[in-house]
Amino acid sequence: MTPAISVIIVTWTGWGLLDPMLRSLYATASADGVPVEVLIVDNGSTDDTIAQTAHSFPSAHVIPLGRNTGFAYANNRAAEQASAPLIALINNDVLIEPGYFAAVVRAADAHPEFDVFATQMLMLRRPGVVDNRGLFPSIVGHLRQRDAGQARVPERPSQEEFGASGGACVVRRSLLRQIGLFDESLGSYHEDVDFAQRARAADARCWYVHEAVVLHHGSATASAMPEWKFEMLTRNMSVMRRRWLRPWQFRWWVSRGYVAVQGARALRARRFGAWRQAIRSARDVRPSIAGYPAS
Repeated sequence: MTPAISVIIVTWTGWGLLDPMLRSLYATASADGVPVEVLIVDNGSTDDTIAQTAHSFPSAHVIPLGRNTGFAYANNRAAEQASAPLIALINNDVLIEPGYFAAVVRAADAHPEFDVFATQMLMLRRPGVVDNRGLFPSIVGHLRQRDAGQARVPERPSQEEFGASGGACVVRRSLLRQIGLFDESLGSYHEDVDFAQRARAADARCWYVHEAVVLHHGSATASAMPEWKFEMLTRNMSVMRRRWLRPWQFRWWVSRGYVAVQGARALRARRFGAWRQAIRSARDVRPSIAGYPAS
């Protein structure tokens, strides 16, 4: 049967997360009556993820990369092999709620003018609390997660949104042929922010599908590498500022937001014990200023 959705999952040394995620995926797809193609990109796992996947989920296509290439590169390799008209990007640390695939297929059919579909991500440990419902631009230009940390009720109705979180979203393959998927130079983190901005620049629109729900553990893989995560977040935020902020937004950030934002990052680095990243965080505005246009 021709798949309606190609599902891409990137994993690294996380069979304990991937196993329940795949069970929820296949159960939901079956109950929804939506044929799916599952592509799992293994970023050089040191556990038995590849063997366990082949044994427990033989219909899944595993793409072994042999090393940790980062989130962007891994997703791009799978997207090149995807065959369905809709491509779902889903983190390995989520559980997919019943109705997810049926909801996004209905939305894609009902809204042909939209190319990206954000879904509702709830916190796995606190399912009454929202992880995010898409991405929206703040007044100073940064894309933020919609409703993050708020109560699930009242529900936000399905509506147009600026962009979608890469943790659980659906994209038309036709858009990827036009603008590509993720910028591989980013490695991991903020690649979905960059994609949302590029999609908007190409006049592609995003629809939030509130009936499509996943439960998200949150940083389950990266928690094993806190210093690396902090370094990637800090570096890529600097890249996003240089690439997407308007001149007045950037000037505001430098003049007013710098102390608060960098101070919060330094405190976060202290919490993770990542002192070197705190120092880098305090300096990372300099290349941003140097690389930003004067007008």
